[in-house]
Amino acid sequence: MPFGLADAAAFWDKAIQEIAAGSTILVAAYDDGGLVGTALLDLDTPPNQRHRADVKKVLVHRRARRRGFAHALMVRIEEEARARGRTLLTFDTQRGSAAERLYEQLGYCRFGIVPRYAVLPDGRGLDDCSFFYKELMPAA
Repeated sequence: MPFGLADAAAFWDKAIQEIAAGSTILVAAYDDGGLVGTALLDLDTPPNQRHRADVKKVLVHRRARRRGFAHALMVRIEEEARARGRTLLTFDTQRGSAAERLYEQLGYCRFGIVPRYAVLPDGRGLDDCSFFYKELMPAA
């Protein structure tokens, strides 16, 4: 089943609640006044993992890709994490994607691949995901 408008609305409704509760941070990228990208930083970690956070859903509109917006979003996510005392970021992304190459260029380390981890957006199958981490220097 494809990822549809109802799925997107449910995802963002939940994200908005988490942002309002302070457990998730939203960063956004704009071009000529229009929203072209977003990224979420999930701070809701167990008590023994308050030093880390998860990057969720880095999204850049297809017309704005390859113009530095994803890079800028990730730099800002790192700043937000450091400001909150988080020194380790983790996340997953589609194996073989352009995003995967970007994260490696930003110094993220791949620590594994899980086969058939996520449903493809068109719903026609499952795709492998690469898992990444990066240790951050504490905020000065």
